[in-house]
Amino acid sequence: MPRIAPFPALRYRPGHDPFDVTAPPYDVISEKQSEELKRQPFNFAHLTLPGADGYERSGSLLRKWRNDSVLQQHEAAFYVYSTTYAHGGSQRTTAGLIAALELEPFGQGGIYPHEKTMPGPKADRLSLMRTTRANLEPLWFFTAEPLPALQDLLRSTDEQDPLYNFSVGEAGHRMWRVPASLGADVAEAIAETSLVIADGHHRYETAIAFAKEQEGAGPWDSTLALIADREFRPPTVMPIHRLVRGASASRVFELAQVQELPEAALLERMSSAGPGTIGVVWPEGSGWFKTDGMLDTRFLAEKVLSPLGWSPEYEHDLDGVLDAGHKDSVAFLMAPVGTGSVAELALRGHTMPPKTTLFVPKPRSGLLLRDLDQG
Repeated sequence: MPRIAPFPALRYRPGHDPFDVTAPPYDVISEKQSEELKRQPFNFAHLTLPGADGYERSGSLLRKWRNDSVLQQHEAAFYVYSTTYAHGGSQRTTAGLIAALELEPFGQGGIYPHEKTMPGPKADRLSLMRTTRANLEPLWFFTAEPLPALQDLLRSTDEQDPLYNFSVGEAGHRMWRVPASLGADVAEAIAETSLVIADGHHRYETAIAFAKEQEGAGPWDSTLALIADREFRPPTVMPIHRLVRGASASRVFELAQVQELPEAALLERMSSAGPGTIGVVWPEGSGWFKTDGMLDTRFLAEKVLSPLGWSPEYEHDLDGVLDAGHKDSVAFLMAPVGTGSVAELALRGHTMPPKTTLFVPKPRSGLLLRDLDQG
């Protein structure tokens, strides 16, 4: 069963503008964006992206920020975090509870992955965790079923003054501190359900590996978690498209029953058809093909890309992948997989290929972190 608890957070000393010190999650920051963020001397990206200076520098910098009171420790509590954003022509809000979540191996019935992991990112985050000895960023989960207790707690913060209230681009970010006693009912409810990892598979496995390296029990047996309700203010699931540069679309016709369709009509079809259809765009045309009841990304990987020996690039931005398809690439357009479908597959023990889902909007990193030597 998932067990959560309040935790003593490290937070920036009052006076630091959250716009200046927070950053997107480490794995969605481009090299150019990293350079821009690090122009601010206390931006959190200095910790999450060690760069050429190496992992030791992140650990040393975190200790220095603690000693200089750039980061200050606070009494144990829960936190509520929300993001308001524009999507599909409307305004949406996603929200969740931030807590210390007890680690457990997959397969015990409490915590389920939905994507496979790769060794490189895990080795990277483990090296960083060893030097910082901290949960720098919360992992993102959603409940396997709706939880009224969690929904009520999330609603209760709407009329309260937040600790943080700032905007980055068109997204508004807010965070509230919740006394430990007010989160007790939610903790009991979460213990009776299961959680699905939305974002953070590599870091979850990294946290388990780090805990095994420690002597005895301790704070490292839990990780920092942002837990959303499956139905109330859930995150949005976006597709991650694929493109293969310098490839010939004629090879795709050999393996899939591509039905040609003008691009405008294809985009309309992709927006309404949902899973089961993959769009394809190449310099001379566009079309689509069915996936015969298989998960779209698995069909593409096993029935098309692998037989052709193609290694795809991944692209979140639809305009970017279309532009590449117009020029010199075969671009594959994927349909989004809903939160319900993700949960259903995960609870049945099925994992998706890497880069199947993109949960948005990404929470900002740096609003709080958890020191594993303090609790």
